[in-house]
Amino acid sequence: MAYRVRSEGGEVKFQSLYDVQRGIAVGLVSPTDELAEDGTENWRRINTILALKDARPEPSGGMDTGRWVIPVAAISAVALVLLFTERFRYWGLGLAVLLALGLSQVTFKVFQKRRVR
Repeated sequence: MAYRVRSEGGEVKFQSLYDVQRGIAVGLVSPTDELAEDGTENWRRINTILALKDARPEPSGGMDTGRWVIPVAAISAVALVLLFTERFRYWGLGLAVLLALGLSQVTFKVFQKRRVR
């Protein structure tokens, strides 16, 4: 079902409530803007709609900016080099395991974010 969101700047059409939630997360839509189903004129504030009540803008900076990519790539390269040297093979293996554990924690944290059901 399509939805329309209006604010002082104009009106935007979204295909689903999930798209509206993503609009809030990226700052395109404010929780105080109004929403109506496409084809109706029943406007309601977004923060009064149960499915969107907890939608918040995502914080800028931190892990979302990608500042962690270069250090992870460097550590991966060091672990790979160590894995192929006879003397430091176990150090490389340990570093690779620690890197995998850290990246799995980041992955789980990203997928635990709340979504519209």
